[in-house]
Amino acid sequence: MNARGGRSRASFLLVFALTLSFPRAALAAEISNTSQCSRLFSATLGPTPGELNSLHMAGGDLFSIAPKSAPQTAALNEALLKDLADLPLISRKGEAGLKAVGLTQDGIERLFADAMENPQVRESLCGGYNGSSKSLGFCWGRAMAMHLKALGAGLPNRSVRKLWAVGDLKNAGTEWRYHVTTLVRHEDGSWYAVDPIFGRPLKADEWFLRMRSEFDAQKTMRIYSSPASRFSPNTWAKYRRAELSKELYHSFFADLLNSIHRENTGRPGAWAGSDLGPIPADVMRKLKSSVRPAAWAITGLGAVYLTGLGLSSLKYEPKKRPSRSSTE
Repeated sequence: MNARGGRSRASFLLVFALTLSFPRAALAAEISNTSQCSRLFSATLGPTPGELNSLHMAGGDLFSIAPKSAPQTAALNEALLKDLADLPLISRKGEAGLKAVGLTQDGIERLFADAMENPQVRESLCGGYNGSSKSLGFCWGRAMAMHLKALGAGLPNRSVRKLWAVGDLKNAGTEWRYHVTTLVRHEDGSWYAVDPIFGRPLKADEWFLRMRSEFDAQKTMRIYSSPASRFSPNTWAKYRRAELSKELYHSFFADLLNSIHRENTGRPGAWAGSDLGPIPADVMRKLKSSVRPAAWAITGLGAVYLTGLGLSSLKYEPKKRPSRSSTE
Protein backbone atom coordinates (compact mmCIF):
# COMPACT_ATOMS: atom_id res chain seq x y z
CA MET A 1 0.00 0.00 0.00
CA ASN A 2 1.44 3.42 -0.96
CA ALA A 3 1.61 6.39 1.40
CA ARG A 4 -1.39 8.13 -0.20
CA GLY A 5 -3.52 4.99 0.12
CA GLY A 6 -2.44 4.58 3.74
CA ARG A 7 -3.44 8.13 4.57
CA SER A 8 -6.82 7.73 2.85
CA ARG A 9 -7.52 4.53 4.75
CA ALA A 10 -6.49 6.16 8.04
CA SER A 11 -8.77 9.14 7.36
CA PHE A 12 -11.71 6.83 6.59
CA LEU A 13 -11.17 4.86 9.79
CA LEU A 14 -10.94 8.07 11.83
CA VAL A 15 -14.21 9.42 10.39
CA PHE A 16 -15.88 6.01 10.94
CA ALA A 17 -14.69 5.89 14.57
CA LEU A 18 -15.89 9.42 15.24
CA THR A 19 -19.27 8.60 13.73
CA LEU A 20 -19.67 5.63 16.06
CA SER A 21 -18.63 7.67 19.08
CA PHE A 22 -21.55 10.09 18.90
CA PRO A 23 -24.93 9.10 20.40
CA ARG A 24 -27.84 8.89 17.98
CA ALA A 25 -29.60 11.94 19.38
CA ALA A 26 -31.81 12.21 16.29
CA LEU A 27 -33.85 9.30 17.61
CA ALA A 28 -35.35 11.57 20.24
CA ALA A 29 -36.84 13.94 17.70
CA GLU A 30 -38.14 11.18 15.44
CA ILE A 31 -40.28 9.35 18.02
CA SER A 32 -43.63 11.06 17.68
CA ASN A 33 -46.37 8.45 17.64
CA THR A 34 -47.36 5.11 19.10
CA SER A 35 -46.55 3.06 15.99
CA GLN A 36 -43.00 4.37 15.94
CA CYS A 37 -42.65 3.58 19.63
CA SER A 38 -43.95 0.08 19.08
CA ARG A 39 -41.36 -0.58 16.38
CA LEU A 40 -38.56 0.63 18.65
CA PHE A 41 -39.90 -1.36 21.57
CA SER A 42 -39.94 -4.65 19.67
CA ALA A 43 -36.67 -4.15 17.79
CA THR A 44 -33.59 -6.26 18.31
CA LEU A 45 -30.26 -4.95 19.51
CA GLY A 46 -27.39 -6.75 17.80
CA PRO A 47 -23.77 -5.99 18.64
CA THR A 48 -22.88 -2.30 18.55
CA PRO A 49 -20.12 -1.85 15.93
CA GLY A 50 -18.10 0.55 18.07
CA GLU A 51 -17.75 -1.86 20.99
CA LEU A 52 -15.25 -4.63 21.61
CA ASN A 53 -15.96 -8.00 20.02
CA SER A 54 -15.35 -10.04 23.15
CA LEU A 55 -18.37 -8.39 24.79
CA HIS A 56 -20.72 -9.98 22.27
CA MET A 57 -22.00 -13.43 21.38
CA ALA A 58 -22.34 -14.85 17.88
CA GLY A 59 -26.01 -15.59 17.24
CA GLY A 60 -27.10 -13.96 20.46
CA ASP A 61 -28.00 -17.16 22.35
CA LEU A 62 -25.76 -17.55 25.40
CA PHE A 63 -26.81 -21.16 25.90
CA SER A 64 -25.70 -22.17 22.41
CA ILE A 65 -22.05 -21.30 23.08
CA ALA A 66 -20.03 -24.48 23.54
CA PRO A 67 -18.68 -24.92 27.09
CA LYS A 68 -14.95 -24.58 27.63
CA SER A 69 -12.52 -26.16 30.06
CA ALA A 70 -11.98 -24.41 33.39
CA PRO A 71 -8.64 -22.85 32.30
CA GLN A 72 -10.11 -21.66 29.00
CA THR A 73 -13.15 -20.24 30.77
CA ALA A 74 -10.96 -18.41 33.28
CA ALA A 75 -8.96 -16.81 30.46
CA LEU A 76 -12.10 -15.74 28.58
CA ASN A 77 -13.66 -14.24 31.71
CA GLU A 78 -10.48 -12.35 32.51
CA ALA A 79 -10.41 -10.96 28.96
CA LEU A 80 -14.07 -9.94 29.24
CA LEU A 81 -13.48 -7.98 32.44
CA LYS A 82 -10.46 -6.25 30.91
CA ASP A 83 -12.37 -5.33 27.75
CA LEU A 84 -15.24 -4.05 29.84
CA ALA A 85 -12.88 -1.80 31.80
CA ASP A 86 -11.35 -0.60 28.52
CA LEU A 87 -14.62 0.52 26.95
CA PRO A 88 -14.07 4.09 25.76
CA LEU A 89 -14.77 6.89 28.18
CA ILE A 90 -17.40 9.35 27.01
CA SER A 91 -18.13 12.92 27.96
CA ARG A 92 -21.22 15.06 27.79
CA LYS A 93 -21.49 17.69 25.13
CA GLY A 94 -19.58 20.78 26.13
CA GLU A 95 -17.34 19.05 28.66
CA ALA A 96 -13.61 19.19 28.12
CA GLY A 97 -11.56 15.99 28.10
CA LEU A 98 -12.56 12.34 28.29
CA LYS A 99 -14.24 12.13 31.66
CA ALA A 100 -16.56 9.18 32.14
CA VAL A 101 -20.22 10.07 32.42
CA GLY A 102 -20.90 8.22 35.63
CA LEU A 103 -22.14 8.49 39.19
CA THR A 104 -20.13 9.24 42.28
CA GLN A 105 -19.71 6.45 44.83
CA ASP A 106 -22.41 8.05 46.93
CA GLY A 107 -24.66 8.30 43.88
CA ILE A 108 -24.28 4.59 43.13
CA GLU A 109 -25.03 3.65 46.73
CA ARG A 110 -28.09 5.90 46.81
CA LEU A 111 -29.34 4.45 43.52
CA PHE A 112 -28.96 0.94 44.95
CA ALA A 113 -30.70 1.85 48.22
CA ASP A 114 -33.55 3.49 46.36
CA ALA A 115 -34.05 0.46 44.11
CA MET A 116 -34.06 -1.85 47.12
CA GLU A 117 -37.07 0.08 48.42
CA ASN A 118 -39.03 -0.76 45.29
CA PRO A 119 -41.82 -3.23 46.20
CA GLN A 120 -41.28 -5.44 43.15
CA VAL A 121 -37.54 -5.72 43.82
CA ARG A 122 -38.19 -6.63 47.46
CA GLU A 123 -41.00 -9.10 46.75
CA SER A 124 -39.10 -10.90 43.99
CA LEU A 125 -36.13 -11.38 46.33
CA CYS A 126 -38.40 -13.19 48.77
CA GLY A 127 -40.06 -15.43 46.19
CA GLY A 128 -42.94 -13.15 45.33
CA TYR A 129 -44.41 -13.31 41.84
CA ASN A 130 -43.22 -16.92 41.39
CA GLY A 131 -46.73 -18.34 41.69
CA SER A 132 -46.62 -22.13 41.37
CA SER A 133 -43.11 -21.99 39.89
CA LYS A 134 -40.25 -21.82 42.36
CA SER A 135 -37.53 -21.46 39.76
CA LEU A 136 -38.18 -18.06 38.14
CA GLY A 137 -35.94 -16.02 40.41
CA PHE A 138 -36.72 -12.76 38.56
CA CYS A 139 -33.07 -11.66 38.37
CA TRP A 140 -33.85 -10.25 34.91
CA GLY A 141 -36.78 -8.29 36.32
CA ARG A 142 -34.61 -6.76 39.05
CA ALA A 143 -31.97 -5.98 36.42
CA MET A 144 -34.62 -4.14 34.40
CA ALA A 145 -35.63 -2.20 37.52
CA MET A 146 -32.00 -1.19 38.11
CA HIS A 147 -31.67 -0.22 34.46
CA LEU A 148 -34.67 2.10 34.68
CA LYS A 149 -33.42 3.57 37.95
CA ALA A 150 -30.00 4.22 36.42
CA LEU A 151 -31.52 6.00 33.43
CA GLY A 152 -33.67 8.02 35.79
CA ALA A 153 -30.51 9.01 37.66
CA GLY A 154 -29.31 10.71 34.51
CA LEU A 155 -26.86 8.14 33.15
CA PRO A 156 -26.72 7.92 29.34
CA ASN A 157 -27.28 4.57 27.66
CA ARG A 158 -23.58 3.88 27.19
CA SER A 159 -22.95 4.24 30.93
CA VAL A 160 -25.38 1.41 31.77
CA ARG A 161 -24.86 -2.23 30.74
CA LYS A 162 -25.82 -5.74 31.79
CA LEU A 163 -23.48 -8.50 32.90
CA TRP A 164 -24.61 -12.10 32.31
CA ALA A 165 -23.30 -15.24 34.03
CA VAL A 166 -24.08 -18.57 32.33
CA GLY A 167 -23.27 -22.04 33.63
CA ASP A 168 -24.04 -24.73 36.17
CA LEU A 169 -24.88 -22.32 38.98
CA LYS A 170 -26.30 -23.72 42.20
CA ASN A 171 -27.54 -22.23 45.44
CA ALA A 172 -29.09 -24.18 48.33
CA GLY A 173 -30.08 -27.05 46.05
CA THR A 174 -31.58 -24.77 43.36
CA GLU A 175 -29.89 -24.83 39.98
CA TRP A 176 -29.73 -21.73 37.83
CA ARG A 177 -28.94 -21.70 34.13
CA TYR A 178 -27.91 -18.07 34.27
CA HIS A 179 -27.90 -14.90 36.32
CA VAL A 180 -27.86 -11.25 35.23
CA THR A 181 -27.15 -7.92 36.85
CA THR A 182 -27.14 -4.31 35.70
CA LEU A 183 -23.84 -2.42 35.56
CA VAL A 184 -23.55 1.33 36.07
CA ARG A 185 -20.49 3.41 35.37
CA HIS A 186 -18.63 5.21 38.12
CA GLU A 187 -17.28 8.66 37.38
CA ASP A 188 -13.74 7.19 37.55
CA GLY A 189 -14.59 4.93 34.58
CA SER A 190 -15.02 1.67 36.52
CA TRP A 191 -18.21 -0.41 36.39
CA TYR A 192 -20.37 -1.37 39.38
CA ALA A 193 -22.84 -4.24 39.54
CA VAL A 194 -26.05 -3.20 41.30
CA ASP A 195 -27.27 -6.69 42.14
CA PRO A 196 -29.81 -6.96 44.98
CA ILE A 197 -28.80 -10.54 45.89
CA PHE A 198 -25.47 -9.24 47.26
CA GLY A 199 -26.94 -6.45 49.34
CA ARG A 200 -24.62 -3.69 48.11
CA PRO A 201 -23.03 -2.39 44.90
CA LEU A 202 -19.93 -4.33 43.83
CA LYS A 203 -17.25 -3.56 41.27
CA ALA A 204 -17.70 -5.79 38.22
CA ASP A 205 -14.66 -7.94 39.03
CA GLU A 206 -15.77 -8.31 42.65
CA TRP A 207 -19.24 -9.38 41.49
CA PHE A 208 -17.63 -12.00 39.27
CA LEU A 209 -15.52 -13.36 42.15
CA ARG A 210 -18.56 -13.56 44.44
CA MET A 211 -20.58 -15.37 41.78
CA ARG A 212 -17.78 -17.84 41.13
CA SER A 213 -17.02 -18.56 44.78
CA GLU A 214 -20.64 -18.84 45.97
CA PHE A 215 -22.49 -20.40 43.03
CA ASP A 216 -19.96 -21.86 40.56
CA ALA A 217 -18.50 -25.01 42.12
CA GLN A 218 -17.27 -26.39 38.77
CA LYS A 219 -15.55 -23.10 37.85
CA THR A 220 -17.02 -23.19 34.33
CA MET A 221 -19.25 -20.09 34.58
CA ARG A 222 -18.89 -17.74 31.60
CA ILE A 223 -19.64 -14.04 31.80
CA TYR A 224 -20.77 -11.77 28.97
CA SER A 225 -21.74 -8.12 28.74
CA SER A 226 -24.46 -6.53 26.61
CA PRO A 227 -26.28 -3.23 26.24
CA ALA A 228 -28.63 -2.76 29.18
CA SER A 229 -31.76 -3.03 27.04
CA ARG A 230 -31.15 -6.72 26.33
CA PHE A 231 -33.87 -8.66 28.13
CA SER A 232 -33.12 -12.34 27.60
CA PRO A 233 -30.08 -14.65 27.47
CA ASN A 234 -31.59 -16.38 24.43
CA THR A 235 -31.94 -13.46 22.06
CA TRP A 236 -30.79 -9.91 21.32
CA ALA A 237 -34.37 -8.67 21.67
CA LYS A 238 -35.04 -5.62 23.80
CA TYR A 239 -37.89 -5.34 26.28
CA ARG A 240 -41.04 -6.43 24.45
CA ARG A 241 -44.64 -5.89 25.47
CA ALA A 242 -45.61 -9.45 24.54
CA GLU A 243 -42.83 -10.85 26.72
CA LEU A 244 -43.38 -8.54 29.69
CA SER A 245 -47.12 -9.28 29.66
CA LYS A 246 -46.80 -13.07 29.94
CA GLU A 247 -49.12 -14.61 32.52
CA LEU A 248 -46.12 -16.56 33.86
CA TYR A 249 -44.75 -13.33 35.39
CA HIS A 250 -47.93 -12.56 37.37
CA SER A 251 -48.00 -8.84 36.37
CA PHE A 252 -44.49 -8.24 37.78
CA PHE A 253 -43.55 -5.86 34.96
CA ALA A 254 -46.82 -3.93 34.90
CA ASP A 255 -46.49 -3.52 38.67
CA LEU A 256 -42.85 -2.45 38.27
CA LEU A 257 -43.63 0.20 35.65
CA ASN A 258 -46.51 1.50 37.74
CA SER A 259 -44.46 1.66 40.93
CA ILE A 260 -41.56 3.50 39.28
CA HIS A 261 -44.02 5.96 37.76
CA ARG A 262 -45.60 6.50 41.17
CA GLU A 263 -42.21 6.90 42.90
CA ASN A 264 -41.04 9.49 40.38
CA THR A 265 -44.20 11.51 39.86
CA GLY A 266 -46.42 10.88 42.88
CA ARG A 267 -49.24 9.90 40.52
CA PRO A 268 -50.79 6.49 39.82
CA GLY A 269 -49.35 4.57 36.87
CA ALA A 270 -51.10 4.28 33.52
CA TRP A 271 -51.01 0.48 33.40
CA ALA A 272 -53.77 -1.68 34.83
CA GLY A 273 -52.99 -5.20 36.02
CA SER A 274 -50.96 -7.07 33.43
CA ASP A 275 -51.98 -4.73 30.59
CA LEU A 276 -48.91 -3.24 28.93
CA GLY A 277 -50.78 -1.80 25.98
CA PRO A 278 -50.31 1.79 24.77
CA ILE A 279 -51.14 4.65 27.09
CA PRO A 280 -54.47 6.30 26.15
CA ALA A 281 -54.04 9.17 23.67
CA ASP A 282 -55.20 11.91 26.06
CA VAL A 283 -52.78 10.73 28.76
CA MET A 284 -50.03 10.47 26.15
CA ARG A 285 -50.47 14.10 25.07
CA LYS A 286 -50.16 15.31 28.65
CA LEU A 287 -47.09 13.18 29.28
CA LYS A 288 -45.36 14.32 26.10
CA SER A 289 -45.83 17.96 27.08
CA SER A 290 -44.32 17.42 30.54
CA VAL A 291 -41.22 15.32 29.78
CA ARG A 292 -37.96 16.83 28.59
CA PRO A 293 -37.18 15.93 24.95
CA ALA A 294 -33.80 14.37 25.80
CA ALA A 295 -35.54 11.67 27.82
CA TRP A 296 -37.24 10.32 24.69
CA ALA A 297 -33.96 8.85 23.43
CA ILE A 298 -33.70 6.10 26.05
CA THR A 299 -32.92 2.89 24.21
CA GLY A 300 -35.20 -0.10 24.56
CA LEU A 301 -38.38 1.30 26.06
CA GLY A 302 -39.79 3.66 23.49
CA ALA A 303 -41.60 6.90 24.19
CA VAL A 304 -44.88 5.31 25.28
CA TYR A 305 -43.32 3.72 28.34
CA LEU A 306 -40.64 6.29 28.89
CA THR A 307 -42.98 9.24 29.23
CA GLY A 308 -45.25 7.28 31.53
CA LEU A 309 -42.43 6.49 33.92
CA GLY A 310 -41.44 10.08 34.59
CA LEU A 311 -37.76 9.11 34.60
CA SER A 312 -36.60 12.67 34.11
CA SER A 313 -37.63 13.52 37.68
CA LEU A 314 -35.30 11.03 39.37
CA LYS A 315 -31.81 12.23 40.35
CA TYR A 316 -29.15 10.94 42.74
CA GLU A 317 -26.51 13.64 42.42
CA PRO A 318 -26.67 16.93 44.35
CA LYS A 319 -26.96 19.99 42.14
CA LYS A 320 -23.69 21.84 41.79
CA ARG A 321 -23.78 25.36 43.12
CA PRO A 322 -22.30 28.00 40.82
CA SER A 323 -18.94 29.21 42.02
CA ARG A 324 -18.87 32.74 43.34
CA SER A 325 -16.24 34.99 41.87
CA SER A 326 -14.97 37.80 44.03
CA THR A 327 -13.46 41.03 42.83
CA GLU A 328 -10.88 42.90 44.77
